[in-house]
Amino acid sequence: MTIDDILPSVGALSHADKLRVAQLVLQQLAQEAPATAQPEQPAAEPFDPRRFYGAARQSRQDLDESLNPSPEAYPMEAIRKIEHITNGELHLQLPEAFWGQEVEVIIRTTATAAPPGAKPGQHLRGSLKQYADPERRAREQTAWSDAVSKPLSRCETASAKLTR
Repeated sequence: MTIDDILPSVGALSHADKLRVAQLVLQQLAQEAPATAQPEQPAAEPFDPRRFYGAARQSRQDLDESLNPSPEAYPMEAIRKIEHITNGELHLQLPEAFWGQEVEVIIRTTATAAPPGAKPGQHLRGSLKQYADPERRAREQTAWSDAVSKPLSRCETASAKLTR
């Protein structure tokens, strides 16, 4: 009997019967195979985290370098000038290295410029005084020392009320 004779009849079996046939064939193969000892595997050495220290950092550096090539790959020449603008015009004389090149022009105000509407020398101290409650001002002077000096039982009672 050959495999070609058996396959059509195995194909006609139910799913459960096919599993039984496979199980029987595997059992027979296990019995027929000579008993061979499993090859000894070398003992796994214990995990030492020091061997892996910096491994992720190195691969991250490689990734960063591939995404952001070194400055030598794309040399950048920049000019920074601080100019006072009058009549809404700015005139720049660029070096020959920029001639015939596409350039990016970024214009922003300097940090030393005062925001519009600000008065020089104006401080914020006392600007909220108009909103102060005169009755509470006297209590505010000693609020911290009063809160600290209260017995613990009053604090516990207050926290219990809050958690309800």
